[in-house]
Amino acid sequence: MALGTAKPASALLNDISTGSPRTRDMSSIIDGFKDQVWRITEMNGAELISEEFIPLSDATEAQIIAKIETMAKRYLSERDIAETPSLFKADRDEGNGDRIIYMAGENPYIIASLWRADERP
Repeated sequence: MALGTAKPASALLNDISTGSPRTRDMSSIIDGFKDQVWRITEMNGAELISEEFIPLSDATEAQIIAKIETMAKRYLSERDIAETPSLFKADRDEGNGDRIIYMAGENPYIIASLWRADERP
């Protein structure tokens, strides 16, 4: 096949049905997306305070956001919570990557990131 030429759909279907090594690798990647997990880390600077894994099927994105905001509030006074919500509100990382990442708090801070089960750190 010439460089830059895409495989026709029939050839891709054949790869899938014959289980070529490339297709088997892709299949395992696809299977990994079925069992995604939220990784929630609580950090103080570069020091890991706690780490928790929650299956995607056990919590919605909104529940994860609420959880990390609640965790961030533990380090704030009632006055800080009332007057400066930006100290605990979760922000989505809008970087160039494809991973979903939310951060809440300042220091300590909490990070929630979504991982495939097969790439979990």
